[in-house]
Amino acid sequence: MKYHCAYCNYIYNEFLWEEELNINKITLFQKLPDYFCCPNCWWIKDDFIQLKEEILYPFDIHNLTLLESIHFPKYKIKNDIIKIEVNDHISEEDHFIYKIWIYEPNWEIIEEKTLIYNKKNTIKFDLDYIDEFEIRVHCSKDWIFSTWLIKK
Repeated sequence: MKYHCAYCNYIYNEFLWEEELNINKITLFQKLPDYFCCPNCWWIKDDFIQLKEEILYPFDIHNLTLLESIHFPKYKIKNDIIKIEVNDHISEEDHFIYKIWIYEPNWEIIEEKTLIYNKKNTIKFDLDYIDEFEIRVHCSKDWIFSTWLIKK
């Protein structure tokens, strides 16, 4: 999640390392101390606003933009198991794939998996009894990308 200072628009990103503030990456905003304040204008923590994460759906799945193509994982479905690889995505300290979700058509989460930064990540989900589903990929920098798939 990302939060911005209501006064100066500084962005606090939970996925990034804030070296000057001595805050480790993947530090949830709620876990920051109460005395945390904006490093630019010193506005208090209570005046930060959570940015709504946007889910980006491609206009044309067969003609992806560069940004879309690096965020859509490669996948294979075999015997009701989907194997998802995210190895083509950039893997830097401040830009990596963080989570992958599988959703049902009624928007219920089937399963979610958290990925480990800087590791070769191949994720498997069991799709038994599911014919249609959505894959969502959460990037630490570029929000959430999604696509609907039909199991063949």
